[in-house]
Parts: sequence; structure tokens; C-alpha cells
Amino acid sequence: MFKVTHMVMRYAPVGVFALIAVTVANFGFASLWPLAKLVLLVHFAIIFFALVVLGIVARPVWVKYLDSDSHSER
Repeated sequence: MFKVTHMVMRYAPVGVFALIAVTVANFGFASLWPLAKLVLLVHFAIIFFALVVLGIVARPVWVKYLDSDSHSER
């Protein structure tokens, strides 16, 4: 089973490239614009999640860590 999974994972990028090449050949380079927007949106969402959401979750722990007296005794 792992050999099949490895083979699929190995050739998946080639298949995706071939599908994108066929799409560009049929519809032109303008068909890549929605894909580029999707990539930018995903990157923005990851950055937003890392900075805002994880920042909100980590803030109470970070404040407790900074306010602890155990660090001032060193």
C-alpha cells in the first residue's frame, strides 16, 4: 500500500502540471488569473491565522509568562 501511495505522491505534480498546461493551451494565460488569486488568498489566510488567531490564543499565556516572578529572581 505504501508503494502505491509513494508512486501517486511522486507523479502527482507531473499530473497537475499537465492539467494546467492543457488548460492554458485551451483557454490561454488568462485562465491562470483565478489560480493566482487563489494562491494569494491562501497565503493571506495563512498569515492572518498565524498572526491574528494564534496571537489571540497565545496572548494570555505570554502575559502570564512575562508577569511571573520566577524570572526576576535570576
